[in-house]
Amino acid sequence: MGEREMILLVAALVFFSSISLSVNRFFIDSGEMMVRNEFDYEAISIAQRFIEEDKTRRFDLYEPPASFTSPWSLGQAYYESYPNFNDVDDLHNLTLSITTPRAVYQVSMEVYYVTSANINQKVNYTTRFKKLVVNVSNPYQTRTIRLAHVYSYIDNT
Repeated sequence: MGEREMILLVAALVFFSSISLSVNRFFIDSGEMMVRNEFDYEAISIAQRFIEEDKTRRFDLYEPPASFTSPWSLGQAYYESYPNFNDVDDLHNLTLSITTPRAVYQVSMEVYYVTSANINQKVNYTTRFKKLVVNVSNPYQTRTIRLAHVYSYIDNT
């Protein structure tokens, strides 16, 4: 084997080695992305569960209300415990750990009043709109999943 053939052989080996490394890196990155997506999907499912569960509750403790619960009184009453809540704002400041076969998720929730003009702005007075924000995270996620839902009070009288 001559000098030319040896150089071509070494070049071919370097070329195929770099392609092999690139393909391996692609498969590893794809696998990591799939795992991250599975954690995100599970976190979204957990957050959605709390939103759907809260949709079955009344807007406020008494309906029709003489007045709505003040913004400083939102949250569970001393005699209530999860999941036996009666109105949507009882999830305010609730934190839970949810264990699944994959991971342990930390869930925190906040409920506050918003206006129809700006549902992204928290207000310190009562309105006909309450917003539930559910944050879900676990140590394996790079970001916290945050889902929100706005509840509105419609007077049926």
